[in-house]
Amino acid sequence: MAFRGGAEEAPNRIRALEELGAEVLVLEAEPGDSTALWTVLARVEELWGPLHALFYLPGPAGAPGPTGPLGWMRGALVLDRLLGDEKPLDAFVIFTWMEPPAGAPARAELWAASALLDALAQERTARGARPTVAIDWGRGVGFDTDEASEVLDRILAHLGVPQVVVSAPVLAEPPHTQEKDPAAAAATEAEEDEGWLADDPVAARITAIWREVLGVDRIGPRDRFFDLGGDSLIALRVMARLRETFPVDLPVRTLFERATVPGLRDAVEEALTAQLEALSEAEAQHWIERFLA
Repeated sequence: MAFRGGAEEAPNRIRALEELGAEVLVLEAEPGDSTALWTVLARVEELWGPLHALFYLPGPAGAPGPTGPLGWMRGALVLDRLLGDEKPLDAFVIFTWMEPPAGAPARAELWAASALLDALAQERTARGARPTVAIDWGRGVGFDTDEASEVLDRILAHLGVPQVVVSAPVLAEPPHTQEKDPAAAAATEAEEDEGWLADDPVAARITAIWREVLGVDRIGPRDRFFDLGGDSLIALRVMARLRETFPVDLPVRTLFERATVPGLRDAVEEALTAQLEALSEAEAQHWIERFLA
């Protein structure tokens, strides 16, 4: 880890990591100093081997000089040059602001820095560099919350997208919204949940997998995988069970893109259809009978 100020200013969370047995290295370098940044990268690889991931986080929004918005831009460009396109990174993650914090000085510079960091992630992706994603954090979204950690977990499992916007949830209903009867709404949902799988064997099998892996009995057509307690590790288990159940091999990102049972069913059916189109009529009939057995 590298941040301005030295080890004596290490946050409490870093100390907590050390107490848990993690090795934390605190190094100091100005963002735009290519020699100092190269020394930092070389030191990390000397101690722990090849660098697998790099997280580039902005400093305090009002920081002046080399650690402020202009420094962020210079530092990102220097790192891009030092990393090149061939360094075997699993991920280069750039944190930016979707909207600068209220009251922050130099807001024009903050906007410019965020836009440039977004453009850098887009450009690295376009030229085929190692997976790069810019995460634009909205106002009211903290980096250090459990919810933000869950969001980051989802993003890292879907690194094909060069830019992601994270916004704070809406905490209140819009004004003049008509209130619904909770009992009536629950009854309607229960009726829908009971009947929607009756004529859909693919969705029924997927639902059974979700129930088994997530430990959830009631799953409706609008329920999203992550709202039911899923995460990237559980997603791996779900996709492994899908491969055992259906003769398809879908990537894990499919579950992030189509996070409901109907959405995942559509992905499975599309893959099945593509396989059937490559078979003769007799082979396809035999394949369907074996699948439905």
